Amino acid sequence: MDPHFPLSSESSENFPQLIARIWKNRRFMFYGTVIGLLFAFLLTLSLKPHYQATMIVAPPSHDSRTDSFVEGVFVYAPNVEAHIPTGRPEFIRFEQSLRGAAVSALIFKMDHMVDKISEDSLWRGLSNRIKSPEDLSVYLYHHIQIEPIGATPSRKITYRHPDPEFAAKLLIMLRKADDQIIRTSIKAETETKIEWLKTEFAKTLNPDHRQALAQLLMSEERRRMLLSLETPYAVNVVEEASSTPSPVIPNAPLTFVLLTLVGSLCGAIYGIFRDVVPK
Repeated sequence: MDPHFPLSSESSENFPQLIARIWKNRRFMFYGTVIGLLFAFLLTLSLKPHYQATMIVAPPSHDSRTDSFVEGVFVYAPNVEAHIPTGRPEFIRFEQSLRGAAVSALIFKMDHMVDKISEDSLWRGLSNRIKSPEDLSVYLYHHIQIEPIGATPSRKITYRHPDPEFAAKLLIMLRKADDQIIRTSIKAETETKIEWLKTEFAKTLNPDHRQALAQLLMSEERRRMLLSLETPYAVNVVEEASSTPSPVIPNAPLTFVLLTLVGSLCGAIYGIFRDVVPK
């Protein structure tokens, strides 16, 4: 045992003795509690309030019936589709490109969108600097959260911003921009396929080949019809974007409780070691 650090009696004290020692130095717990409350108050004032917008989307229901024309049988099996973890190909593309460069470039060109996004910061008086579509893409990747909902193919998309109306608006604009980009790309591919199928159908004399080409052509014609509708193509909106009525950041009750407990604990630990550490 180190003679300069006499802890033999203190180290063997039981729990009641430890409680007695804490009670003896309770003023330090009080000081720690006050400091914790003060720090929680300053932290709550320094943090910028953020509201959370949430939108729920699912794979489009119409795509599950499109390719059935190819086999000549109209089959729709929603129970089978429900077990597909990521949904239809267009929905997979929607999920993967929602925060991508193409969507960011389109949002970047919209009036006042970047200015409102730049207002997002954790601390009061600060702001984000978004100078290019690449910066916006990085921002969206870190601030737009996409989460699965249970074992279903549906996805919950969330975003936090100091302005609750803008938070919901941005989710809607992202969904529309991504859907429009996918729609335009698939529409161009569909038109190319239709022209090729028509050409091949006119040149083919074999009845079996003509029937197969006709079925393929019917499928692409139906896809073109769906693309022309003024409804979301790559996604089915289960619940449109809406914001919480009160801020989710900062959580004042939780902040005050946690920091008060931490302050009290630090005060108690200081009071214990103040007696056992030689002066």
